Amino acid sequence: MQKRDTEFITEKLHDLGVMDKLAGKRILVTGGTGFVGRWLDVEGLDITRVGEREYSDYLLLEWDYIIHAAPVMPIQSIECAIENNANLLLISSGAVYDNPPTKDAERKDEYERMHMGLTARLFTIAGYGARERNRYAIDTWIRQAIAGKPLTIWNDGLSNRTYIHGADMAVWLLTILANGSGVYDVGGIEPVRMRDVAMHIAQHFGASFDHKDGPLDARPGYAPKQPMRASELGLEIWTSWREAIDKTIEE
Repeated sequence: MQKRDTEFITEKLHDLGVMDKLAGKRILVTGGTGFVGRWLDVEGLDITRVGEREYSDYLLLEWDYIIHAAPVMPIQSIECAIENNANLLLISSGAVYDNPPTKDAERKDEYERMHMGLTARLFTIAGYGARERNRYAIDTWIRQAIAGKPLTIWNDGLSNRTYIHGADMAVWLLTILANGSGVYDVGGIEPVRMRDVAMHIAQHFGASFDHKDGPLDARPGYAPKQPMRASELGLEIWTSWREAIDKTIEE
């Protein structure tokens, strides 16, 4: 993560009053060494980030806040939160809206039903760590472009996505942790055609395209369903999708 991103996160959290509210509080992030957890290393806050294999031991300690980002059942995190009267934020996925439901959607839905509390459903995120994530099309396209290969576009790239940069996401998650209630969709607001994203990446590298036909996209419009809830907390998209992609390329 670049210094400008860490400074941005801290500045926004100060502006929203979140730094003051979380100051002196012990915050545990399970799955904290993954893509999401890396963005939650905020200077000035007492945040402990632990991997999914070791977090069980940390749940034996006392915490004021817990962010469950580990890709495993949140039962232990829920029990720890109840025992310590701690606020628990469950990191879920926009996949819960999939219709018909995918295996990922069913798993996330099960976790949400276990928790029945403060939840953040993440959509497509760009930024530091995305290139090694190998989950979204932008990850693949950037790697293809770096390798000097054409960018593979399926079915003319007519599906839509929205993008939120990791720094914006970090501000959103910590603000939701401090001041939120219920369920929030965490993602960009502006729908963008996949081919437009590919063209933006291609222009940066001078790359060509490899158009292919295949199965229809199971998520032709992967975007937040309730984008206005976050605005009630003073949250917005500060980083445009183009800037988010550029920062991902520059990492």
